[in-house]
Amino acid sequence: MLEHNFLDNSDINKYYFNRSYLNKSYLNKDNLLKIRYQLKINKSIILFSILDDHFLKLFQREIDQLEYNPDFKLSFYSCKKARPNQLITTTCKSILKNYFKKEIKTINLYRFGWKDYTILNDKLKSPKCLEAIFIFSKEKWNEDDGGNIVYVDAKGRETVVPITNNSLIIKQKENGEKRYLKYINSGAKHKTIFLIECL
Repeated sequence: MLEHNFLDNSDINKYYFNRSYLNKSYLNKDNLLKIRYQLKINKSIILFSILDDHFLKLFQREIDQLEYNPDFKLSFYSCKKARPNQLITTTCKSILKNYFKKEIKTINLYRFGWKDYTILNDKLKSPKCLEAIFIFSKEKWNEDDGGNIVYVDAKGRETVVPITNNSLIIKQKENGEKRYLKYINSGAKHKTIFLIECL
């Protein structure tokens, strides 16, 4: 794992300062304006292949090597949680601030595997906010595996987001709109999902 001051690492240095950690298609001004417009109109957008392929390998290595601790609360969630290091924090904040004009106050990093889940619960507060979620998984996910991310609005309407490696959800959540992750079934025993929640 990289040292706390990741800027000492020349490989990371190269990508950080050139901003080439972001997929080049998202550096195109016209594409970026279209994305911002779609987000404004639709209140949500999913971006695929968000990180440059080479930087993605470095980034996923960092995520893999963090220390994760069990985080469980009956009728709420089961997963593992880690403290994001400087590389992860700086990359996520930089992308969201520089390209999508979103200031980040909180970053949570979760790992989900077999038997993990989050569920809807009336006790969970769900205020209006703009949230961003980076999704990483080295495995291919099928519908029968579970693990899909589901948004449910105040009227009970669902929006399902399949797990796709190196993707980013940006969503304007309305009051009462909640999110959960479907139970991960036995068919995904050896699969892992990493979610970076930015609020």
